Amino acid sequence: MGKVEWFVIDVKPEEKICIYLPMDEIRFIVEKFLIMKGKSLSGFLNELTNFFKLLYEKWWNSEPSVRSRYALNISYLCAKSTKDYVYKAKKNAICAYCVLKRYISAYTFVKNKVVAGAESIYTWMRMYKALGFL
Repeated sequence: MGKVEWFVIDVKPEEKICIYLPMDEIRFIVEKFLIMKGKSLSGFLNELTNFFKLLYEKWWNSEPSVRSRYALNISYLCAKSTKDYVYKAKKNAICAYCVLKRYISAYTFVKNKVVAGAESIYTWMRMYKALGFL
């Protein structure tokens, strides 16, 4: 994987904790699936910023068992890594957000080969549910 342009979300600026999301994947999802639904790239980036800041805050303030269960997910989001499994996890988190907001179905992502299977989205959906987003 070549050089990646990151969309950086400062979730805890005082502690220099950021979430890094691949900008090329965000652009692809917006252009292929969300433009027709009236979403702009800048509007979607604002939504992602608000959502992932709240996600981190809810995770950090959750019960220790929940925090422990989803620590790996959070570590993937906070890693500035292009390793294949980390990159795919970040993309799956973005796709799961779209499913959560009912912009796109998991089936559409699978059918268009954006994700390997629906389980990759539902792993993140379980986290979102445990943190009170559903």
